[in-house]
Parts: sequence; structure tokens; C-alpha cells
Amino acid sequence: MAYAYEYSKAGKKTKLTWADGTATGYSYFLYADEGLIAETTQAITINADQSISASTAPTITTQYGPRPDSEFMTGVLFIKTKNGDGMDVVA
Repeated sequence: MAYAYEYSKAGKKTKLTWADGTATGYSYFLYADEGLIAETTQAITINADQSISASTAPTITTQYGPRPDSEFMTGVLFIKTKNGDGMDVVA
């Protein structure tokens, strides 16, 4: 599997491009003042001319519940994601 990350000027991870041989996609990372609040994924197609197209909008795959007014990424109250069967799991 191949990965390529992009970062903001503030050093926050904002985008991941991934390919595993059968699928290619983007993951986007969304932040609030307290830290990471969500990750999304979006399947993409790399066309013969090397342009990229996406047939669907990004979907939220993981949500983080930071403690309001906490220091950046120090007060995560919960994480909601999907298991291998596509069911919601909260930790």
C-alpha cells in the first residue's frame, strides 16, 4: 500500500492519498481548536491522462469528541468509527 500525506502550514495533517493496488482514495482530516474532530474518505479514479476524478462526495469514517476548551488533542472523550462489518463502534 502506498501513502502520501499533505500538511497545513501549522503542521496539521490535512490529506492522505492512498493506493492499495485495487483501490485509490483520499482521506481528509478535519480540525477544531481542541484537535482532530473527523476523518473522511473518498474513492477516486486516476484516469489514463493522469487526471483524477471522484464519483462520490467524501464520507465521514471516524469522529472524535474532544473535551470543549481543552488543549489541542489532550481531551478526547470518545471516538466513533466503523468496524470491518460497517457497523458503528464507539470507544
